[in-house]
Amino acid sequence: MINVTIAGAGSYLPPRVVPNERLVKAIPGWTAERIAEKTGILERRYLWDFDEESGRTIPPEHLETPGPCAQICELALRDALQQANLGPEDLDGLLITTCTPDLTNFSSDALALHRRLGMRPEAFAKVSDDGCGGAMFHMAMAREMLLGGQRKTIALVGANMISPLLDREVYCNKSHIHGKDLGAFLTIYLFGDGAGAVILRADPGEPSGSGFLSSYAANEQVDLVVRRGGGGLWPAHPGRTQPSDPAFYVDGSLVAACFAPFLKKAIDQAIDRSGLALSDIRRFYLHQANKRVLEAFVLENGIPRERVGMHMERYGNTTTAGTLILLAEDLRSGAVRLGSGEPILMAAIGAGAQCAAHVIRL
Repeated sequence: MINVTIAGAGSYLPPRVVPNERLVKAIPGWTAERIAEKTGILERRYLWDFDEESGRTIPPEHLETPGPCAQICELALRDALQQANLGPEDLDGLLITTCTPDLTNFSSDALALHRRLGMRPEAFAKVSDDGCGGAMFHMAMAREMLLGGQRKTIALVGANMISPLLDREVYCNKSHIHGKDLGAFLTIYLFGDGAGAVILRADPGEPSGSGFLSSYAANEQVDLVVRRGGGGLWPAHPGRTQPSDPAFYVDGSLVAACFAPFLKKAIDQAIDRSGLALSDIRRFYLHQANKRVLEAFVLENGIPRERVGMHMERYGNTTTAGTLILLAEDLRSGAVRLGSGEPILMAAIGAGAQCAAHVIRL
């Protein structure tokens, strides 16, 4: 019998703090007060800086290789490896989930990190193009791979890197999507830079009190976020695309309508399969989409607020990285402890729409 456990978790948040008041000068649309009122976000972290007058990112004078997404993935993963007391040579695979990679093809970011870490050649490295639900969705896939017995240790990294994409010409336009005009500026207000990592390990033998009790993952087929530019349908060729096409357009009203039912479905399925009750869960790590929406969800479903990790007011929405960052910070602070056997629940929903949930004994 194989038992899959969490061996370690890590995170990285850039030191640059960007408050709403500064961001709206670069990307006009809402006021700083309205961002806080509607989303609960007061500030977020950026790796790259930007110019408020031009509304454009300021790239570093010398662009490093690998790029910013792979850089923050590396820092988060090294943090997780240290906690797990493992080295890169112990990894049998690396999964990076992000929708903001440095290079879009050939799993470039994962392969770059594979080389920098010095992982074994036979250890796989893969980038998956995912939104906010990516880490939880691929945690289910990684668990299945480990249960298959062919791999013993897999690193899962979620990352978001929005700061290099900030551009007033791109994100202050509207596009007609889903029969309505959507403004791309909401994306810049919502998202921040950050990376989280978790090391999953397959332990042979009977469960020792720690490990996954259940997982649930599903595709709901709803376009919560749309990005036209970059693929074969909307290539960046002269006359084929507009400056606003590379922007991410968040359908805010659709997210608000889908968040609660989809997330509840995933949580209910995971709880039902775990043999526990919702009241047994010690700590909840739920997708940090919008603080107001998440607070309403917690209240409606009778989840004790003090058991729910939240950091959106400080970090914004770090998409697929959010739940992993929450876990890493709780482990670092001692709020939860590996090897304790205490049950936690992790769940997220993201563009696509991917939704997934896990019940795990730490």
